[in-house]
Amino acid sequence: MERETIFRNLIKDLSGVAIEIGTCWGGWAEFLALNGSFNHLVCVDPYKVYPMDVYNDALNTMTQQQCDSKHQQVEARLQNVSSVGKTKITLLRQESEKASLGFIDGSVSFVYIDGNHHYSEVLKDLCFWWVKVKVGGVLAGDDVEPDVPHQDGNLFITHQPGSYGLYGVRSALVHFKKLVPNFNYIIIGSQFFAVKI
Repeated sequence: MERETIFRNLIKDLSGVAIEIGTCWGGWAEFLALNGSFNHLVCVDPYKVYPMDVYNDALNTMTQQQCDSKHQQVEARLQNVSSVGKTKITLLRQESEKASLGFIDGSVSFVYIDGNHHYSEVLKDLCFWWVKVKVGGVLAGDDVEPDVPHQDGNLFITHQPGSYGLYGVRSALVHFKKLVPNFNYIIIGSQFFAVKI
């Protein structure tokens, strides 16, 4: 099932603040802004080059200059989307943890995690952002890897030539559920979501 189909109904009645972790080229942010009822969409992405042991992913093969250029392109794209839609969009060039400190616990309607997919990074994102989600809000994310044995919580996946990464989303969800028993998540294909009750 396509993620647009999964989330179109899930977000249509959510208002208030939405957060996207890992904006990349801005396509999913555009979808959220145009298909949700959010007052404000905050897109969080550092647009920064990391050592491969920290972020082993094809998206981390750009130079810093290329990341800076990508950030400028995405900023222009999202300004255009914001000008034609009803949702204010803010692009925060920050890491997830720092961005999370700017939000009060229980104040966010929707969080979508699609940043660094390493097990430890996804687990941190779940810890940073679940507390920010209000009752009735949704925490969701992308790129849940297959349910096969992992090494140290991660699984190396090659999607197609030139598209690869180290993924630990499923492992992080399992671990976070042990830490937070009321985190009742659902996986559909490569997507996950949990409604806070």
